[in-house]
Formats: sequence, structure tokens, C-alpha cells
Amino acid sequence: MRLLALTLLLAATPALAQTPAPKSQSCVNRQSVRTITPVSPGLLRFEMNGRTDYLNKAGLGCDYNPDFDTLIDKPVGGGASEICAGDVFDIVDREIHAYHGSCSLGDFTPIAKPPRPAAHNR
Repeated sequence: MRLLALTLLLAATPALAQTPAPKSQSCVNRQSVRTITPVSPGLLRFEMNGRTDYLNKAGLGCDYNPDFDTLIDKPVGGGASEICAGDVFDIVDREIHAYHGSCSLGDFTPIAKPPRPAAHNR
């Protein structure tokens, strides 16, 4: 049984190796962004309207907590219509209005959204 599983895995490996990696892009449309959620220190998930979300490696100094903080955008590259690599978000405490850091964005790597649960008809 183990030999069969290993054989099947090895047979599938070339197909997996040929799957192209998603291409990063330098900007996303500002109006398509629904929310920005921290995944881990320095990694932000841009949840978009549409089928694709994006991960952005913003760097370790990006210590954003959406429960307490607000991100204030300072566009550099894309102007008013886009959020781009190189743009900086200031991190401001929502309650005391104190600045306590910033996030300098990197490229946007597309990720597929998880499928939505099917609606039940009643």
C-alpha cells in the first residue's frame, strides 16, 4: 500500500512542478479593497471585492492590530486610484490618536479566496 501511495505521489510530482506560481503585481485598485487584515508580523492580507485576495509582505516594523489601530495611507506610487508597492501606511492608535509605526508595502501576491458556503434554500 505504501509503495502504491509513493508511486502515485511521484507520478503527480511533474504536474505539480509545472503549475505556475501566481504572479505578483505592484499595485491593486484602491476601490476594490474591502479590508486589510494582519496575517503575521509584517504580512498583510488585502481582502478584495472579487475572486482574488492579495498578500503583502510589509516588513517586520508593520505592527498593525485592527482591533485598536487605524491605517492611514500615504500614497507614493499609484496616486489616488491605486495602492502600490512603496506606499506607506501610518499606524495610529484609534483611542488615543497616537502614531506608533508604519508599514511600507511590498508587491502584492495573489491568493485564491476560500469557497463560500452554499446557500440553503428553505
